[in-house]
Amino acid sequence: SEKWENYSHRPSELIWSPGCPFYPGNEEIVEKELDYTIDTRNPGGVWDINWKWFGMDQYNDEFAVSANWWKANKAMEKLHFLKAFDRL
Repeated sequence: SEKWENYSHRPSELIWSPGCPFYPGNEEIVEKELDYTIDTRNPGGVWDINWKWFGMDQYNDEFAVSANWWKANKAMEKLHFLKAFDRL
């Protein structure tokens, strides 16, 4: 969980609902990620992406467009995760 602020793997990549076979025995880390997910929304109510492109100074405009698409995608993933665990 110390690395979640950066681009890293999280339990939700394998455990997307309480019915997942990997959930039993991992309840504590899933709850921790659920709390983290709620606590890290930006003031606009969504989540910022936590990566940049290599050579960003060359592609600032392109990255800005891409970042908005990724924000939407990640917001949907996180909302589905939160809903599956009755956290919405």
